[in-house]
Amino acid sequence: MLRLNKSLVFLALFALFGLAASHIHAFDIFWQLQSGKYMVETGSIIRTDLFTLASDAPRYEHCWLHDLVTYAAYRLGGYPALSLLKGLLLGAMALFLVLAARTRSSSWLAILLVLPILFAGMGGWLARPQLWTFCFFALFVWVLERHRRNGGRRILWLIPVVLLWANLHAGVVLAAALWLAYAAGGFANRVVFGKEEKINLKRLFWLAPGLMVAAALTPYPDYLWSTLRGIARLGAHNSAGGQLVGPMTAIFNMDWRPTTFAGEPQFFYALIATALILLVGWRRNRFTDLFLLGGLALMGWRLSRHTTFLYLGMVAILPAYLDVAVRPLADRVSKRTATVLVLCLTLTGAASFAWFAKPPLEKYGWFRLGLRPFQYPVAAVDFLKKESLPKNLYNTYDWGGYLAWQLFPEYLVFWDGRQNSAEMFRYGWEIMAGKPGWEDHLDRFAVNTIVTRTCTMDTGQRFPLLDRLRTSPDWVLVFQDPAALVFVRRNALPTAWVMEHELPPDRIDDTILATGRRLVADNPNRYIAWWEIARIELARRNYAEAFTSLGEYLRRTPVPDPTAEYYYRMLYPTQQGR
Repeated sequence: MLRLNKSLVFLALFALFGLAASHIHAFDIFWQLQSGKYMVETGSIIRTDLFTLASDAPRYEHCWLHDLVTYAAYRLGGYPALSLLKGLLLGAMALFLVLAARTRSSSWLAILLVLPILFAGMGGWLARPQLWTFCFFALFVWVLERHRRNGGRRILWLIPVVLLWANLHAGVVLAAALWLAYAAGGFANRVVFGKEEKINLKRLFWLAPGLMVAAALTPYPDYLWSTLRGIARLGAHNSAGGQLVGPMTAIFNMDWRPTTFAGEPQFFYALIATALILLVGWRRNRFTDLFLLGGLALMGWRLSRHTTFLYLGMVAILPAYLDVAVRPLADRVSKRTATVLVLCLTLTGAASFAWFAKPPLEKYGWFRLGLRPFQYPVAAVDFLKKESLPKNLYNTYDWGGYLAWQLFPEYLVFWDGRQNSAEMFRYGWEIMAGKPGWEDHLDRFAVNTIVTRTCTMDTGQRFPLLDRLRTSPDWVLVFQDPAALVFVRRNALPTAWVMEHELPPDRIDDTILATGRRLVADNPNRYIAWWEIARIELARRNYAEAFTSLGEYLRRTPVPDPTAEYYYRMLYPTQQGR
């Protein structure tokens, strides 16, 4: 049975590798590719926002080494190589967590039972530099657990690990939190519990200066210290009145917001499960574990982007508590009964892993390498290049990286996912939201071409800018496909060219429909996308489709639009039961 459980764990690790080595569908990957390409071609480090219209704004490219690794992988094998790199990093992360759990004497069965919790963090499995932080976090925990158990000098290997980590991703600040959890926890274990551990506290404390020096050996050492000083103010937070407050760049980035039960219920279920497992395995309790899991829980509660770390900590720490919890039961039953129970738990663990793996397998496939083209304005960029559309560009925020990768240096993008300039971010958002003065902002930056998607990624709401462009006499739609729209300023091109390429405004709705349907197919809880679909189908008198979409919207929205309720009641007598 031991061999079976061990085999199942390694089979699960290979399955995770295959699932993670999936299509590239992140948006940040492209400005990282462009950054890597620029550094290779120029031999210089990036210090300003080179690829946008805010090109003189300071830029701390803290993931500069990741950019170079990503660009090198692309040069070697194209987008499929990037898929494999993603899979390798996430596979290594899972392996290090399993090794950490085994270092704590956890059984293979307990590890198999806890391993499916990794799927709760799949939202973070994107081709972004944070994957290095996931991997090094798991490696750190494994090395610290080995030191806690065996002592020795191997802990000094964490210094070169931090040197690499600091140049791959700013998440290296987590090294300080991990060090603190194990140093303070090891000290508390000795003082409070009198537990004898082989952890060498003196060596651990002397390790701290080495880690600090290694973390500072980057082209941007001041960025690390400014991040540490401002860590309590990272992201957005809820005010006493319940309003979301903070920098605009955080408020309008979904993963920089506080975690809520409505948005990520699995995080709160994981908190409850962690507390229960720690309670039933109380004989195993150590301050190192409590400090580590408590700190990760606090991080995840404060910012949605950090919830994944709790799930990683659970895989490394909790299996040992499960073993302690079931030991009294195992001592009371016969050997035959124990064998049957172990077999049942093995089947439960395997079935649980398969059940959680099924949705991502259906959605992303297994070793499905390469680029997911419908996520990006591929055809729109080809059209822009072919027709040499006039500068400057305004673009959707999350497409800035792809456009920079495809169009720099001929074009600068308006903004992208790494935008540091708060002023530029405000301009971009006010244009996207169609706020008063949106045309003045476009004029200020001499924008003559707009490349835009149609809906937000979180709820599926159409961008108000589209309604402004639809009725503006100064802008004309010249390209439309299921992913993107391209508008040009009417007087920026010859009249004959404009007359040849101008498209009717209702083609905007075709792209909204295509995008909305794709969004709800991916996640039916994008409730506003259902309402956007219904509005267009109502206008086109496709009442059956409109009624279905209205029903989905009203079933999922927290605050229904009275107009949607009116149309649903109006259609109900004729459409119900069809």
